Amino acid sequence: MKAQEKNTTKIKYIIYENNDTELLLNCEVKTECKIFHTDIPIGMLSFVRLFEKRENGNDEINLIAEKLFNTGYPINHVSPKNILNIDLIFNNNIIIPTSKRLNKSA
Repeated sequence: MKAQEKNTTKIKYIIYENNDTELLLNCEVKTECKIFHTDIPIGMLSFVRLFEKRENGNDEINLIAEKLFNTGYPINHVSPKNILNIDLIFNNNIIIPTSKRLNKSA
């Protein structure tokens, strides 16, 4: 298994609450020297756009959507790794908008 590169975000779980307009991404964010575990809210359209430039993006988003939205539960969560059999990793600049990045403190 390949180690996660610096300045990337690995999506561990995707959480959806029925009738909500955003998803919650449970992530592992790797910076230059640390790994942080956090939840990132993201709009549906922004989430879909993450997949636009991926080689199998359309297939990936369809598989995730099928598992995430087609249940009778009020709150649903899926693991992209379990669905796609790969780690779902994006560059931090893509997944964390500049305006939402936390400032580093001394």
